[in-house]
Amino acid sequence: MRRGLLRLVLLLAAVLVAQFALRKQAERAAPPVSDVAAPPATAAPQPGARLGPCDVTHVTDGDTLNVRCGAREERVRLLQIDTPEREEPLYEEAGRALEALIAGRRVALELGFEERDAHGRLLAYVFAGGENLNLAMVRDGWSPYFDRYGAGAYPREFAAAELSARERGLGIWSAAR
Repeated sequence: MRRGLLRLVLLLAAVLVAQFALRKQAERAAPPVSDVAAPPATAAPQPGARLGPCDVTHVTDGDTLNVRCGAREERVRLLQIDTPEREEPLYEEAGRALEALIAGRRVALELGFEERDAHGRLLAYVFAGGENLNLAMVRDGWSPYFDRYGAGAYPREFAAAELSARERGLGIWSAAR
């Protein structure tokens, strides 16, 4: 009886390891965000889709920007971040931080599973040169990990980035605030 139970446990463990390995292999086989072509101008963006390359036409603040992907213009709300608002301390600094991350770079978007927020902005992760800029804003201390639209695609990375920024006293976590 114990031997049968042990075999069952080992079989289940082997299946889980195989599933994990297959998932990792599929992730490695997926094309990088920056290599994905923009959809035709007539196609509506689909949640979970990747768009790019895109040109940034305007940075509104630390968590909102405008992009042009082919013929399509979009206002984008960066997922998982919530930088200071206009009347709050460090508002301007957060906007400049996002501008510095984007400066001179084309971006790609990875859309959220909710397509738009209440203001009609496209909800997306923004990548430049393979770097997740949403995550960089949290890592650099300009935002907490903001899960209003769900845990997102990178919850561990965002939680670790926030903890690191807090521990180092960066941006909104600085004592000088």
